[in-house]
Amino acid sequence: MRLIVSVFIVALVGCGAMEEYSTLDVAPLSDDQLRHPEWAENSTSTANQNAVEGPYGQRRSDNMDSLVNFLSQQGIAYEVLSGGHTMIKLRQKINFNTGSASVSPASQDWLSKLGLFLSGYSNVDIVIDGHTDNTGNLSNNELLSQKRASEVKLQLLNNSIHPNNVFTRGYGEYMPECTNGTNSGKACNRRAELTLILADY
Repeated sequence: MRLIVSVFIVALVGCGAMEEYSTLDVAPLSDDQLRHPEWAENSTSTANQNAVEGPYGQRRSDNMDSLVNFLSQQGIAYEVLSGGHTMIKLRQKINFNTGSASVSPASQDWLSKLGLFLSGYSNVDIVIDGHTDNTGNLSNNELLSQKRASEVKLQLLNNSIHPNNVFTRGYGEYMPECTNGTNSGKACNRRAELTLILADY
């Protein structure tokens, strides 16, 4: 009996510990880290496709519907990722000039609109991933990628988003999306990406 009680207490303590994490912890670092990759593939969305149901029949909340409608109206393509929370990865990237962390005026425009919209939703966290091409040395690129993510964060904070809802990560040149063998490929890799994490369905 004492053994059963001990196991039960350990299980309860373990469950309590599991709830104490940041939503940043559940954001996938890559497509390989999705908990249900088959769901993400089936629910890839563009501006004109937004019907989503989770692998266990989860339904979107009104907040999800509002966010999807906003992205559709703005023409911002996205995909829904699976996991413990609803995660929406924006396909629209913020690109940068070589060695620069300045957000372009075109990106500032849609980031401003996104920030104004999300300022009304305290249950949406924003994860910003900064990246570079392979120009320069590794340590400088790591710092530059973090600076790019931080600059995008500043753009969003200018629109009344609470700082506790925005997380930044810098990957340097380690996660290229395109080849670094061409100028156009390098331009593609100088980017920041946004993932939105909703606290409920």
